[in-house]
Amino acid sequence: MKQTTRPIQKSKSGTHHPGYSPYLYAMIILGLGVLAYSILRVFYLDIGLQWLILALITVLTSSHSIKIPSINAKISIGDTLYFTNVLLFGVPAGVITAALDGLAGSLRSQTRTRRLRYMLFNVAAMACSAHLAGSLFFKISGIGPLFGGFGGSFIDLLIPLSILGFSHYLFNSGSVAIIVALEKRQSLFFIWKDGFLWTSITYFAGVAAASFIALTFGDVTPKVLGVAIPVLLAVYFTYKTYLKKVDEVRSLALYDSLTGLPNRVLFKEQLEESLTMSEQEKHMLAVMFLDLDHFKRINDTYGHGIGDLLLRSVASRLKASVRGNPNSRYRSTEDQDIVIGRFGGDEFTILMKNIVHPEDATRVAQRLLKSLSNPCSLEGQEIDMSATIGISVYPFDGIDSDTLLRNADTALYHAKDNGRNSYNLYSQSMNDKSYEKLSMESQLRRALSKKEFEIHYQPKLDIHSGRISGAEALLRWNHPTRGLLDAGHFISLAEETGLIRPIGEWVLKTVCSQISTWLKHDMKAVPIAVNLSPLQFKQANLVSHVAKILEQTSLDPAFLEIELTESAIMESEQRAEEALSQLRELGIKVSVDDFGTGYSSLSRLKSFKLDALKIDRAFVKDCVRNSDDKAIITAIIAMAHSLDLNVVAEGVESDEQLAFLCEKGCNEIQGLYFCTPIAADELSTLLNTHNGFLPLMKEKGLPFASKLYSVPAVGHPAEFTPNDLDSSERRALVRMAH
Repeated sequence: MKQTTRPIQKSKSGTHHPGYSPYLYAMIILGLGVLAYSILRVFYLDIGLQWLILALITVLTSSHSIKIPSINAKISIGDTLYFTNVLLFGVPAGVITAALDGLAGSLRSQTRTRRLRYMLFNVAAMACSAHLAGSLFFKISGIGPLFGGFGGSFIDLLIPLSILGFSHYLFNSGSVAIIVALEKRQSLFFIWKDGFLWTSITYFAGVAAASFIALTFGDVTPKVLGVAIPVLLAVYFTYKTYLKKVDEVRSLALYDSLTGLPNRVLFKEQLEESLTMSEQEKHMLAVMFLDLDHFKRINDTYGHGIGDLLLRSVASRLKASVRGNPNSRYRSTEDQDIVIGRFGGDEFTILMKNIVHPEDATRVAQRLLKSLSNPCSLEGQEIDMSATIGISVYPFDGIDSDTLLRNADTALYHAKDNGRNSYNLYSQSMNDKSYEKLSMESQLRRALSKKEFEIHYQPKLDIHSGRISGAEALLRWNHPTRGLLDAGHFISLAEETGLIRPIGEWVLKTVCSQISTWLKHDMKAVPIAVNLSPLQFKQANLVSHVAKILEQTSLDPAFLEIELTESAIMESEQRAEEALSQLRELGIKVSVDDFGTGYSSLSRLKSFKLDALKIDRAFVKDCVRNSDDKAIITAIIAMAHSLDLNVVAEGVESDEQLAFLCEKGCNEIQGLYFCTPIAADELSTLLNTHNGFLPLMKEKGLPFASKLYSVPAVGHPAEFTPNDLDSSERRALVRMAH
């Protein structure tokens, strides 16, 4: 991907705003001055020590709060007691209480960098806020502290109390929002809206609770406090238990119960919120789809219990990978830069906010893949795993959540098509390919009913006799617009969609019917090989199904050969051994197609009931020039013969290849050198004329060609012998055969 297609944005978090330090230190100086003044004043007021008891209780309970269901807000116990202290004992007591509350909060903070500076700012902000709010309250209400009693009612204090709560909220949240905005160079409004908007409810609820306490226990004594506070705490913890249950229900609705990650609903909510922010602040963001490779195989092999443990392990590794790189600005899901969710099954989603360039997403993707590359040990099982990731980037690949998720999913499946264990950035061409694939699938589903499939046959030649010894049935699709397509254009799609089963059944029935028709009309026939896909081979009723087709078509099983790939056989060796043995008992020949590409060995295949091996065309192609291919073919032929297996070489296209295979003792050959795939009537013509010899021999100008083709096209091919040739012609035939 060219970087010019996606312009680079300057980072907004590299340096602080010029006003950051002046504002920080000005607030610290002002706040500490207010705190010092309040400490001096409180000693001149005749309010006893009750305010100090409340202040200490405020510090001890400041970390506790009551959540308000359905919204992002809490009633803080500390705020409630702070307001109580202001109402009962005046502004100085409130300022000291608020400062102690801010100090306790700072000490509990996990932030270690610049702790002293921020601790002082927090204390100063709380002191200034308390002084301003308390002064406004007593100025507007025209009364003094309530510890000595109050003759009015709550209604009389309604407006002053509202001003108390609002002014404390506005000054406190505003001062913190300003310092965050200056530090990160971000919009003050959006920081305030996202971080502090709902906290206003906290302050108003705290004021209301404080006014109730102050008016109820206006004549506060240590004895009254000793009775009231335990009662209030009992009510608090009872309500907190109830809200814990509410939280559990909400968690089940928004979080994945297995991994604890945000589920599909919550992830989409967070993505949509981030999109709104990115649109307003002109930031990019990235969405990733991560899918575990071959997870179904792991589930089927080890069971769903191990599968669940693996998903938990993956979630832990992903979270650790995100927070584990100290050099990355994306270090933790807690700071909202990255959100990891489980979308369902073995699919995980990752949201990256405020990225500078799409390559930021690819670097994180690489780190995620690396974190999953090490084997996972679960209940004594060592499990290798890998994953594939698709990435879409806002605003280039979509401006809404559904489009971004869909395009990330599209990129994921393109990455899977390219070999898995990798990542892919979305591009528009992927959608074009997806639409083309969808269209092809729709047409493929209708191809059977429209009778657009046909079978072509490629003859196999027996090297020793020079005659056609068999043929391979090859599927072709007579596409309405693209013409005749070989299986390479659509067979993988058929396997992916499951259409391979009805298509494979049609091929088997058609071939068996064709051979049966030849035999019924006293025409010559040879065994025809039919390829079975891995999905067909996995069918539990495969053998009975094949037997039923043979019975329906009245075909001698000796004329049917089943070809299977190495990987299909080795995927489930016990199941394969049983199925192959049963097919052989029916009288059907079984061969291994594309041998040499499936990483199995002849020693493992010897336990199976087989008749032949077909050497893959990839080895035949360069067998004349490539010493490795020569050695592989020589070894395959020698070992196969030691196991009494026939050897067929496919993809033969030259004299040199033919000569080498003859020299090494290959039994049969197949390829364009002799004959292209042909229709059934053309194969029948070849079998029933020229004693089954291929016309290619005439085209090659071999000296005995004329005599080969002068033999009448009747009787058994064994009637022709090399004795019908002169000595020079016999030598040429011997050279061809050996």
